[in-house]
Amino acid sequence: MNITHSACYVRILPPVEFYLNPRIKLAVVVSCIVSLLFALTQHFINQLILWGIPIASSDWRTSLFRFGWTVFAWMVVGIICGIPNSWYKGALFAALVTTGFLFAFDIIQQSQTTVTWISLLVIKVVLFMPAVALMLLPFSIFRALLNWYRQQQFQGAGWQVQVAFFVGVALVGVLVGATTRLSTSEEHAVRSLNRLVLDAMQAKRLNQVPFTLRSSGIFPMAEAQPYWIEWGDHVRSEEIIDGQSGGAMFYFPLRVYFADGTTLDCLAGDFLPNPVCAGEGPKILPSFDHNFDG
Repeated sequence: MNITHSACYVRILPPVEFYLNPRIKLAVVVSCIVSLLFALTQHFINQLILWGIPIASSDWRTSLFRFGWTVFAWMVVGIICGIPNSWYKGALFAALVTTGFLFAFDIIQQSQTTVTWISLLVIKVVLFMPAVALMLLPFSIFRALLNWYRQQQFQGAGWQVQVAFFVGVALVGVLVGATTRLSTSEEHAVRSLNRLVLDAMQAKRLNQVPFTLRSSGIFPMAEAQPYWIEWGDHVRSEEIIDGQSGGAMFYFPLRVYFADGTTLDCLAGDFLPNPVCAGEGPKILPSFDHNFDG
């Protein structure tokens, strides 16, 4: 009598072929390059545009965490897009997963506000398929690039083609990251506030201080000192409706930090000729009393 033994194997990790798949490897490299250039541009685009204006971002721990999270998320999406053998299946798979994650994250965030959870869920369900359709375009391009590179590589393409390919990938990351630059209204708000602060710091007498800063109680200062204009996650635009034109106008709450601990909380916007500020910290120094005009 022959007794046969059957064993049931449960595969927990993907097969070794998954890790050796050249398409998956290429997807990891490409998504890593795009995400690195995107994150770098996203962090520094506003400093480059507003060159010479001291912009203070959020603390470095938060910035480092978001930088790492951005790179990791893009790489995961790239791997998801490269797993299926068919390019359109890979693009659709990545679009579905990414849209679902973003919608779920948005529902969790907005449900903590005044928006009701049920209404938000209904809106997201209605918008899910249109959002997936929009996501298909970038992921289709991503997957098409992977297929094109592999075909060129297998045909013995030279190093010039490979260098051109990866330079193009890096350029995509820069262009996408550049979309996070401040809007025209936001740039105007920062520039007008910086100009106002510089005029106030150069003043020697109270009547030389810009009018909107005279009531702050901190100008003129004893000496010029470093300062930073904070534009971070806390900055939110507020919309008001002009009663005459009926158009919407925006203003932005900004904060100025000085080296001696003085702070200025300001409002700046297109509709304000000059930012309006209120100061906290050291008051006008006694050594300037003889210069005051009353």
